Amino acid sequence: MQMYFGDVSLCYSYSLAMALDGYGYDFKADFLEAIMVMGNGASIVKEDDQHPLVFFDNGMPDLSISHSLKILGFDYKDFYLKDGTEVDLEEIKGKLETFLSNGPVVLGPLDMGHLTYNPNHTIFYGVDHFVTVYALDDQYLYLHDPAGFACMKVAFNDILEAWRAEAIDYKRGAYSMWGNFKKVKSPSQTEIYQETAKIIKTRYLNGQSGVLEFYAKAVAENG
Repeated sequence: MQMYFGDVSLCYSYSLAMALDGYGYDFKADFLEAIMVMGNGASIVKEDDQHPLVFFDNGMPDLSISHSLKILGFDYKDFYLKDGTEVDLEEIKGKLETFLSNGPVVLGPLDMGHLTYNPNHTIFYGVDHFVTVYALDDQYLYLHDPAGFACMKVAFNDILEAWRAEAIDYKRGAYSMWGNFKKVKSPSQTEIYQETAKIIKTRYLNGQSGVLEFYAKAVAENG
């Protein structure tokens, strides 16, 4: 049975932890969160003089999932469609089926506003989210949502609007997913620390400046 844990805001870490657990790898979500190093710095995700969207980090969840897998010595497959690429839903469903033949899959970012099984979904349009899919049949996919919704049965066509993630500015592409996890190396704790430190250094050196001043000015003037 696919393990569920969640009911937290760190959806990317918990979704990855659940997926890896399905493969037999026991990595706690808080450990994954630490090596994803999302919580350092600040970045403007959506430029808007009146109401900018600011993340109090300078990393993006999708890239951080990939980084953490590499740091931990995993080989994996991922998939997404870049903007402007022709969409073939049968191809996307087939890719998901292929990934699921080996184990659970991480989907995201999704637009929470289109996840209609959440009774509060209408207030979350444009909010990014990640889930773990553990099964798929002709009509439905079955997922664990770490925001407190375990064992959800969702029609494949009903997840597409959320999965397209049109309102999620930072995404690398639509219909993004990770699967086929395989441990190919067993890095030491020192190696994990060193690789994580490299990412932290790079993010700080390439980070945005003046974010807090810009954000404070926008809030002071516009609420």
